[in-house]
Amino acid sequence: MIKNILEKIKSNNFILHLIQYLGVGGLAALTDWFIFYFLFIFGINYLISSIISFSLATGVNYFFSKYVFENSKYNINTEIILVYFVSAIGLILNLSFMWFFYKKLSIFSLLSKIMATGLVFFWNFLSRKYWIFKK
Repeated sequence: MIKNILEKIKSNNFILHLIQYLGVGGLAALTDWFIFYFLFIFGINYLISSIISFSLATGVNYFFSKYVFENSKYNINTEIILVYFVSAIGLILNLSFMWFFYKKLSIFSLLSKIMATGLVFFWNFLSRKYWIFKK
């Protein structure tokens, strides 16, 4: 089983896509964090700030993901719907982690956001690579 996974990783540019997506994800994450913190310091609830920032960052992520992954088997409208669907699941995960880190563990809001983003990164990458942008 592990041998099959390793062969699949080698055969489909997994590492190259992961490295490229780290750049895309990093740009989207910076967008997310900046907008989140801007809204939060102006008194908008941390969960509402997360929803707004995450939604805008998803658009950035979609735009640049098109340069990382091959064209998908879907048309552009379906791609966008799928990206936002997958991102909605990511948002639920992100908010859950945010709530846990910020409310339960009392970790600083932006650090909580960064930690949550790091955990959700893998969901985003794998769903795009093996579902949305898979030929």
